[in-house]
Amino acid sequence: MSFPFIGQNGKAIYKYYDDTITYSRVKNGPFNFNLKGTGDYSAMELIVTGNYKNNLKTGTWVVKLISKDFFDDGKYTNATEVTTANYADGILSGNFTYTTSSTTRKKVYNSTTRKLEFGVPTLPKTEKLVATFRKDKNKVEPNTTGNILVGNFSYSASDPNTNSSLTLNAKLDSLGFFIGKYTINDSETERIFEFLEGSILDKMIARDMKSGEAKISGPYDGAIVPIWKKFVLFGKSNPDSLKVLNESYNIRYRNLSARFNNNNYDLGYFKIKNILEQHLFCQDFKGDINYVSSTYNFDGFRFRQIDKK
Repeated sequence: MSFPFIGQNGKAIYKYYDDTITYSRVKNGPFNFNLKGTGDYSAMELIVTGNYKNNLKTGTWVVKLISKDFFDDGKYTNATEVTTANYADGILSGNFTYTTSSTTRKKVYNSTTRKLEFGVPTLPKTEKLVATFRKDKNKVEPNTTGNILVGNFSYSASDPNTNSSLTLNAKLDSLGFFIGKYTINDSETERIFEFLEGSILDKMIARDMKSGEAKISGPYDGAIVPIWKKFVLFGKSNPDSLKVLNESYNIRYRNLSARFNNNNYDLGYFKIKNILEQHLFCQDFKGDINYVSSTYNFDGFRFRQIDKK
């Protein structure tokens, strides 16, 4: 098993058939896995349920990781983490959710009983991510992976023990490009990225959540916007109009971290990428087409930048 269950073994129950040509085992049907840790990991349990179709994940998969007084760095952690993903032929398709809630506590000396006993636990620290994926088997340009993050995206994290929080909200079109506003709020500063029709970055607003003072940067690509709007409107009835635009302008597909040299602007992308790579245990439970060399590939959180040739 991969981290954090390196060297641990669980029990899998599944249906399969033997390929008549390669003689290899092909998973096909319900899949259930349970691992109760031993030794240093005896306080942890992993439960995985899902379905396979010809060795590819299909339908709903649920990965649950439970910690009961897991000891590390002088603290005991109680946590429940649940990742729910939907698949079609090995590609994420449909609703995707991730939730986790955790508390920690320490053992303190009770002078009355003269024993070490558990103290009061911390308040629950929580995370929640909600997203939707679309399978694009034809890999229509500009998509390149066949797996696209679409629709409404939201992420929230809260730690009342440190009075800190983070919320992310975005809306993406059918090709994973921003629509309207993308917001990042860390309880101190709210950043708002506004996109015009066609996913052209217009403005970025940084607002101090205590004073209410706002600083607006942009508009970006201001001289291009009127031209772009014409092509967007014309392109709805004539998709080949973008070819005409390409004769005088370069259209680049970019993410915000590359545009502003700041990875914090792509927190939404990195949050879901981390969950896909670390919390689905794809290395152990094969069947994700877009999980290659420990990297999960998908399209989303992009915008179009236009530069004159």
